[in-house]
Amino acid sequence: MPNTSKPTNPAVLQYRGLDLEAITALQMRNVEALRSMTNLMFDTTEAVTRRQAEFLETRVGQMSAAFEPGENASDPKALFERQAEAYRDLFGALASHVGELAEITSKCCAGLVHEASRAAAGQDDESAAVKRSENDGTAASKTSAAKK
Repeated sequence: MPNTSKPTNPAVLQYRGLDLEAITALQMRNVEALRSMTNLMFDTTEAVTRRQAEFLETRVGQMSAAFEPGENASDPKALFERQAEAYRDLFGALASHVGELAEITSKCCAGLVHEASRAAAGQDDESAAVKRSENDGTAASKTSAAKK
């Protein structure tokens, strides 16, 4: 009959008393926090890129229209005024657009800080549990040594 028991990892034998479940839970929380942070950064990058594309699509047509000859095409002053107005509108829209991008980015940063602090709090809790289990293991080994 084949031996179906899992062999013990040699590293575990050197560190008896460690709570491997607590360590694994800690690492799983770290991976989950990292995944959440990565998704948040990806979603933010996607939102910023989408806003940039929308902004450029709407403004390219507006700027092109300012340079096309229309009524008063032979009057350089009228053409200059039309272009100046288009640039003024573009500058105002750009200031508003940058504000929107800053808001999206700041929400991302706030989310990242929140996720990082949640992960750090989880690490503190798990580290305390691991230390308790180490201390319990040390106390148990001292008690068994005292009994001998």
